Amino acid sequence: MKISFLGACREVGKSAFSVKTDNLRLLLDCGIKIHEDYETPVLKNLSFDACILSHAHLDHSGSIPALFKHNNPAVFSTFPTIPLVSLLLEDSVKISTYNKVPLPYTRSELNKALRKMVALAYEQEYQFFDGTKFSFLDAGHIPGSAGIALESKGKKLFYTGDFRLTKTGISTPGKLPKEADALIIESTYAFREHPDRAKLEKDLVKKTKEIIDSGGTALFPCFAIGRTQEMMELFTKNKIADVFVDGMGQRVSDIVSEFPSYVSDPESFQDALSFARPVKDRDMRKRIAKSNSIIITTAGMMDGGPVLSYLQQLKSENAKVFLTGYQVEGTNGDKLVNHQPVNFGRYSEKVTLPFEHFDFSAHAGRKELLKAIKQINPSKVFLVHGDSCEEFAADLKTQGFDAYAPALGESFDI
Repeated sequence: MKISFLGACREVGKSAFSVKTDNLRLLLDCGIKIHEDYETPVLKNLSFDACILSHAHLDHSGSIPALFKHNNPAVFSTFPTIPLVSLLLEDSVKISTYNKVPLPYTRSELNKALRKMVALAYEQEYQFFDGTKFSFLDAGHIPGSAGIALESKGKKLFYTGDFRLTKTGISTPGKLPKEADALIIESTYAFREHPDRAKLEKDLVKKTKEIIDSGGTALFPCFAIGRTQEMMELFTKNKIADVFVDGMGQRVSDIVSEFPSYVSDPESFQDALSFARPVKDRDMRKRIAKSNSIIITTAGMMDGGPVLSYLQQLKSENAKVFLTGYQVEGTNGDKLVNHQPVNFGRYSEKVTLPFEHFDFSAHAGRKELLKAIKQINPSKVFLVHGDSCEEFAADLKTQGFDAYAPALGESFDI
């Protein structure tokens, strides 16, 4: 078994890892990195029999249509991931058209990719023609996220995808295999821990109640998948104000509701769907913008979506912005945190609204990363999807692990 690292090497973004046996070539994830343009994995002149997708986020799925320029592979994922990927890729086409920045694939290639998607349940084994087999394990990251357990000729490989081993408001704890010869593991937070979730939720509710009790508006820029649903549930359980949901998070919530077994508490999620009110049009957006309420809206890093409209309307009002996710450098969320002008499209303007950041990460912290590595105890550990992969590899070597931070294009035999 030969593993080649085609993306997410010593960085976050464009995850893609080739696994080749004697007669079979697989691709684990095929993501994209979005800057001012689009960065894709190293795919030129490569062909694949199948792509196995860990989850819907674009840094893992965004380049899948590009595979269909010269290939026609099957694309395997869990059941919720198919409609979520479809939604995100279709939205990417709209954004690309609006911004006049071409995507690395055509509409025809996107359609081909969506037609070739095949859904499998967690722990359902699939076997290829050469005897290589794989299955998905719940990764605990977002609904439908999965680790990929692969076996060929007695050698076992496990790819974590993005994962978390503790329960969040929307996802069940991730699962790990008992063993593997090789482990490809995300290392987003290799040297950082996350706060206790229960205490974090309690603090967020308290701070939100303060702005609501003062007659103000609580604005939550949230990722459409996972974080929007988690905030909906939290503020349905703690009914301190009316809750409105705007942007793509509405459609994601509708999709997730069709797969109740993929959320940690289906009943609570259904309650949240009933309690939170969707924002239906611009007039409604204007009406609620200055209301004494909680507004959950995309985009999570504030680079687009309805959140920009709310920021414009609330800039001189009694309101507060609650950031619940990581803000990539250069995004509007990062600019807000660093008191720099926010890009509204046609102009940039400094936003003076008070804000607070809460670390509701859906990624494993350092303790969980070490727990996964020690539990699986692989012969080789490959660290990807992080800005400190090389440092983490050196750290693991001092603990007795044969650890690597692969460079882009580097290959290893297992």
